[in-house]
This record gives sequence, C-alpha cells and structure tokens, in this order.
Amino acid sequence: MGYDVFISYARAGAGPHVLALVDALRASLAPEAVFLDTSEIAPGAMFPEELAAAVAGARVVLVFADDVYFTRPWCVREFEAALHADGQARTVLVTLPVKGDIDALLLHFPPVLARRAWPQLDNIEAVVQMVLRALGGGLDRQLALPKESALRPEGVVPVHSWREGQRVLIHAAPDSLDEGFIGREETLWSVFRSLETRRAGGTARSVLLCGGAGSGKSQVAAEYMRRVGPRHYSVVCWLDADVPAQDWSRQLAALLPVLESVPQPGDVASRIAAACAAFDQAGQRVLWIVDNLPEPQAGERPAPLTHWCPALDHSSVLLTSRRPQVHGCDEVISVDALNMGDAVRVLTRPEVDACWLLQDDWLTIARWVGGLPLALQILHAGLADGSLAAKDLRTAASAHEPAAVLDDEITQLAEVLPPGALRGVGEAFAASFDALQSHPQAHTALRALAQLRPWILPESLINLVARPPERAVLARRGWLQTVTDDRGQRAWRLHRVAASFVRGRSSEMDGERALLELLSESIETGRIESGAAHELGKHLMQICGPMVTRLNAAAALPEAAVRAGQRFGVTAALFRLEDPEWRGLRYVGAGWSRAFAAGPAVVQRAREILEYGDEASVANLPHALQMLGDIAGASDILAAILKDPRESPRWQAIMHADSYASSGVLVPLWEALAGESNGNVRKNGMHPLQRLMFAPGAPLRHLLSVSASHARDALPTVRSFVASVLSLKSME
Repeated sequence: MGYDVFISYARAGAGPHVLALVDALRASLAPEAVFLDTSEIAPGAMFPEELAAAVAGARVVLVFADDVYFTRPWCVREFEAALHADGQARTVLVTLPVKGDIDALLLHFPPVLARRAWPQLDNIEAVVQMVLRALGGGLDRQLALPKESALRPEGVVPVHSWREGQRVLIHAAPDSLDEGFIGREETLWSVFRSLETRRAGGTARSVLLCGGAGSGKSQVAAEYMRRVGPRHYSVVCWLDADVPAQDWSRQLAALLPVLESVPQPGDVASRIAAACAAFDQAGQRVLWIVDNLPEPQAGERPAPLTHWCPALDHSSVLLTSRRPQVHGCDEVISVDALNMGDAVRVLTRPEVDACWLLQDDWLTIARWVGGLPLALQILHAGLADGSLAAKDLRTAASAHEPAAVLDDEITQLAEVLPPGALRGVGEAFAASFDALQSHPQAHTALRALAQLRPWILPESLINLVARPPERAVLARRGWLQTVTDDRGQRAWRLHRVAASFVRGRSSEMDGERALLELLSESIETGRIESGAAHELGKHLMQICGPMVTRLNAAAALPEAAVRAGQRFGVTAALFRLEDPEWRGLRYVGAGWSRAFAAGPAVVQRAREILEYGDEASVANLPHALQMLGDIAGASDILAAILKDPRESPRWQAIMHADSYASSGVLVPLWEALAGESNGNVRKNGMHPLQRLMFAPGAPLRHLLSVSASHARDALPTVRSFVASVLSLKSME
C-alpha cells in the first residue's frame, strides 16, 4: 500500500524522538498513513523488498539525520531510494540533531536539500507542521534570484581554512575559485556521496573524476578538497601523478613526516599504509587525491590502484584522469562541459559586464567554445584585463577557430597572470595528441573525426572513421566521450575545442585527406550501414562548403589530398543509386568530384549505369549528376533519360533538367513534356520549368516561343501546354 509518510531513521540515534513524532503524525493523519519499520513490516517478510516498496509508495520521506544515520547501511539505502526510487519526484524532508557539526552533516545532502532550513528533531510540533505543509504541496516553491544576488548558490562561499591539528600536504593543488566556481554544486555533492555517504560504516572507497582536457576535473577535485576537507578529514594529501617515476617516489616520501609522528621502519609504501590504517582505526578520515593519472603508454599495462595509493583500504581516494576506466575504482563521475547558462555566468562574472553584449551574443560565444571551463576562464581573463574586446570576441566566434584564438589570448595574458594561473589549449591537448603517434590508426581517425561538425556522433557514423580498436584508444585517452542520444542509443562526442586544436595541428589538408580516405574505404568495402546515411550526409553537407573554400584558397594542393578527394568523389557520387536514402552522400560526392576535377570519371561510370542499370538506378542518375551538369557528357546522359519510355526515369530527368547547362537538353525536354498530359505537367513539372524559364538568357522561353508559332499544327494538348508554360510569369 502507499503511505503518506515514510520515516527513515537510525534507532541508536533518534529512536525516542521518532516514536513521539509517529504518534503525533498518526493523530493528525491516520494510523495507517505513517510507515515505521518496527511496526509496519510483518515477521518473516522480505525486509529489503518491503522497505523499497514503502519508500517508492510514500508521498513524503522524512529523514532523521544525525551522526549515526549515515553510518548505517540500511539508512543510507533508504536515503538513496528516497532520492531516486522509480525516477518519480517525491518530497524528502529532514530533521537535524540538537547539537553537533550540522555543516558536516549537511554534506550528505544534495544542494536542493542542504540549502533548506530544517527543524530540530526534538521540535515535534514544527516537524508535524512541516510534514502537513508538504503533503498539501506547500514546500515546492522555487525562488527566482537575480544573477548578482548574494543568496545564489555561489554567492556564499564555504569557509575552507584548515583546522588546527589537521595534517595537510597539498603543495601542487590548485587554489579555490571561490564564487567563480560555477555550475558544479551537484558534482561536488556526488563526490562526497560516493566517497563518504555510500561508505556507510564500511571500508574506504575510491572515486574517479573523468573528463577531457580542459573540462575542469582537477579544479573540481581541488574545490572538494578545500571545501569539504576542513570539515570532514583529519589528513589531506594531494599528489600529481603525471610526473616521472623518480618525482612520484619523492612525493610519496615527502608524505612520511606528515603521516608519522615517529618514523617507522620499512619501505615508503608500507609505512604510508600503516600510518593511514592507524588513522582509520582511530576514526580519523584520510583524503588521498591523485591528480592527472597518466594516459596508458603503448604496449604497457596501467599501474594498479595500489601504486597510486598504498593505503587504498584506509583512505578516501579521489583520482582525476582523462581515461574513463581505472581498474579497482568503486565509482566513476564524469566531469563534462558546463551548460550554456552556467557558461555565460562564467564569462560575465565580476569585472565583465553582461551589458557589453546581448544575451544571445554571449550564448554564441559559449557555444563556440562548447562550454569548456578552461576556454571560459581564458576568455573571462582576457575580457576582464581588456586584452580582449567583447565585440571582437563575438566576431571571432563566427569567423575563427576557437583553439587558435584561445592560445593567442594566453600569450596576451602572460604578462599579467602569475605562472600556472592558466594554461593554453595547446598545452592542455598537445601531450596527449603527440602520444597518439604510437597509435597511427587512432591518430588518423582523430584527425578525420575533427573535420566533422561538433554534434553527437552515432556509433554507425563513428564506425566509418574509427573502428572499435581505434575508438577505444581515443576514449581511453579522453578524446571521445560516450553519451546517450535522444533515442536512448549510445553515441560519441569529440569536444569542439579539442577538434579545433586537432585541425590546427593538421597540415597540408591531412585531416580532410584522412576523412575522405577512411570514408572511401568504408564505401568500397561495404562497411557503411544504412543507419549512417542520414547522419553522414548531414555532416558532409555542412562541412563541404568550408572545405572547398579551404581548397580554393590553397596555392597548391598536396598530391595525396588530390588523390583522396578524387577517390572519395568518384566512390560516393554514384553510391547505391537504387536507394534514395543515400542522396545526401551522393550529392556531396559529386561536389567533391567537381572540386577535384574528377567529374569526367563519374560521368563515364554514369554512362555504364545508363546502359546496364535497373530502372531505380537510372531514375536516380539525374539527381546524382546535377552537381556535374555543366561537364561534357552529363547533358547527353540526361537527354537520353528524357527519352526513356519508363515513367520514373523520365520524370526524374524532367525534374532536374534545370541543373544541366547544355542547350541540347531543351529539345528532348520539350519532346518529353509534349507527350504528357497538361495536368501531369502542371502537377509535376512546373517548378523545374519555371526555373528554366527565368534562367539567364531564358532558353526555355525562347524554345517555347518558337514552338508556339507552330502550335496551330499541334495537338490540342500540346497547344494548351505551351500556353500554360508561357504564362508562368503571371503564376509566380
């Protein structure tokens, strides 16, 4: 059955207050409206199932939070179920203890709960009134705070000074951004929840913060350390893993004076493990942060987790890495780009006035850099310093590659920012990009993927460019991030700034050549799936124009790029003519054939299809060749199809006749139309005719005018058709 109120509590803590509250609630509601595990679960019942059903069916879950509650596994399971059970929104209410460290206790709660004012557990009347208001829908109001309000989440920065007696070694850790740390509240809570709430009296846990370069994962770890560390941990250690082996050993050795009151015998790792075990047994928590886990080297197995933390069983371990999997980690939390609203807030925080641009302009800039925190920090610093004008930045967002602009801005800021305050995009991506040289196929796939538009890429499209082994390498190194598309299918994404960096590092059209060669191979070997047709055509049609512009601007094209362009054009232009699903790909292929002077080869293949192809293939030739309509031989093919006795090919030729430049098309077109009924022409042929009527020189109007002078000798249907076409001007 469903309950109005589910009581979640630890008997060793809030027991007496809970019983008093239950009596008061049952008096106000009904005896059967309140669930209490001691009275509602019958002897012999399945305990987990009964609890899960009761939480899922409750209108209100009331949590008696105290120091004991979050050490009890069953309490934590009830709490987690109240937040997520069956995906339905439900009201979670909280009571707080009369004494104790309330701020530390609230770390367990998501921000939406941690920021509310809750009654103390001994104030039974206040708790009852709160429950009744919640049941009546009176606690769900949302406040709309202005951006500059000190009451907004980032307006009040938690105290993060270290307590006396804490053992801290954090020399390499980033400073806190204070109120500039925007849009990551939920992520900070997720880290605490994974490390501490879910520990629930058990063994220590480990969490991996995973994200691409510039996503801000190190900053999230630093904010967690500086905001939560002073309240919850007795020992805090920060280590940088992306260093040579001897430097890593020196970092571990430097921890011994911090961890040991008296030096102990043994090697460094065993001494660290023993010291942390002693803290753990004394009820003192250890936070062990390892930043920048290095990317795996070709042919080498990654180091075990105990290499990075010798005291794994006795420390709350937080790691950051670009790779999404670290064997032995209890949980992985993805650190992604900011949403566009938060990205604009980062750009326009103090020292930058949002009035300098329209809101849509700020959003355009945020989208240009894909909400990447590193990029947003660079742009904000430049705007605040004055080295970057807001209007110039808006112009750059429409005309330039983001990676190049960002690195130029870092150069401008070098004189005013302290060393290490910011790093450029080149620094963030370069080492990982260069390391891919040991995986040449993955390196080629990355350069090809960087040419595609910065949209979500379905697996059917990714498979054309990066086969599973290459895709795995790119994912392990943080270049590709897995996402779920609107249909619930797995897809992939290459961040637009990362793609911009790769394009900037590709010379002599290497990226375009890699994409065209890989696509050609997929087409020629039959690896291309029908599910990829629409996405591939959409991407290629979007990028074709800019790529052709780059081609035209090049003084001389590398021979390899020319061959790749010709190969792709000839391969794609007439691909699967029998299937209209592939029209977009064929259209782009014909465009590439034209750009790389491979049109005659396509026309020669089209002649063979005209002679030996089936009706569906011949019917699609006029559309496939329209980009090549001014090439010798293309008009001859269209003229031949206009004379085809089969209706489908003939009408496709009529519909696309205006794309063919030769006047030799006009007489066959006239003859084809003259054989049709006037109604059929009006239904299917008016639009191409109208385009031909008013094309430069109006060749069709001239032809029809001559025909009209002899209309008295023609059939009535032909005379009517001529009159209809000549009156098209009045029908516009």
